[in-house]
Amino acid sequence: MRLTAQLSELPNWSQRFALIDQMLMAKFATSHRRVRPEIRWAWNQLVSHHGCLPIRQLAQAIGWSDRYFAQRFRESIGVTPKAAARQIRFAQAYDLITNEADQPLSQIALTCGYSDQSHLTREFQAFSGYSPAALQQETFTPDPEVPRIVIEPQR
Repeated sequence: MRLTAQLSELPNWSQRFALIDQMLMAKFATSHRRVRPEIRWAWNQLVSHHGCLPIRQLAQAIGWSDRYFAQRFRESIGVTPKAAARQIRFAQAYDLITNEADQPLSQIALTCGYSDQSHLTREFQAFSGYSPAALQQETFTPDPEVPRIVIEPQR
């Protein structure tokens, strides 16, 4: 079964992310490509800090230039470290918005490392096509151009 079909059958994002993690880990396990320890460390730092680390700080900690670090990271992970950090922050914001509907969006923005609520809204709109307020209130009408698996409120 194709991944998109499997994802569309799952009832919530937590289960979808778990399936993606499981599939990626299986691919990594069978891959002959080795991820450099520096990149593995940087990825773990980004994940453990929920994407809220300056990329330059990671590069400096490793002892690489910003450009060299971004190139090696992209080779290994498939996206730049900045894009990975944005995706990690979005995932955390999505979880908070869908699981803690009573929490103010300004607090969620702060918790997830966004500079303010409007920054959260712009990033959320870029990743999902919807505003966080609409998702939090579940008052949006899904856009037929956006696949259901991209954004769907938990019920």
